Amino acid sequence: MQHQKEVQKQIVMGLIVLATIGLLGWFLLPTLEEVHRSIVLAGSLLILAIPLFLSIAILVIGRYSNEHLITGYTSSSDQLAFKKAHLQNTLEQTAVNLLPLLALSIALPAAYLKLCIIQSFAFIVGRLLFFIGYNKDPMARFTGFIVGWYAAAVSFVVASYFVMGKII
Repeated sequence: MQHQKEVQKQIVMGLIVLATIGLLGWFLLPTLEEVHRSIVLAGSLLILAIPLFLSIAILVIGRYSNEHLITGYTSSSDQLAFKKAHLQNTLEQTAVNLLPLLALSIALPAAYLKLCIIQSFAFIVGRLLFFIGYNKDPMARFTGFIVGWYAAAVSFVVASYFVMGKII
C-alpha cells in the first residue's frame, strides 16, 4: 500500500505539471493561424524526436565506452539495463504521442494549432522528469510518465472531437 500512495502522489504531481504546461503554453504561445499546419506539424515532430535521439545517444555512449559491450557482448549491469529500459519506454511513449499529434495537426482549426506544440513540449518535460526519477529510483518515474502519457491522452480526445465533428 505504501507504493500505491507514492504512485498516487506522483500522478497528482504529473497532472499539475501537465496543467501548468498547458496553461502556460496556451497563454504564452502566439496563435499559429498564419503558419501553415504542415510547418506546425514538422516543428512538433522535431520536438517530439528530441527525447528519442537523447535516449539513443545515452545508450550508445554507455555501450561504446565499455570494452566488453563495444565488441557486441552483453552485460547485466544495472546502468545498462536502466538505459535500455529508458530507451524502450521512450520509444513506446513517442509512438503513443505521435499518433494523436498527427491527428491534431490535420483536424484542428488553425486557431488551436498551438496545441500541437504544447503537446510536444509536455512530452519533453515528461521524458525529462521520467529520466530523472527513474535514474534516482524506479518508483520515482511516474510523474514523468503521467505528464507524457496524459498529454497524448488529452490530444487523442481533442483530436477525436474535431475529427468526429467533421465526419458526423
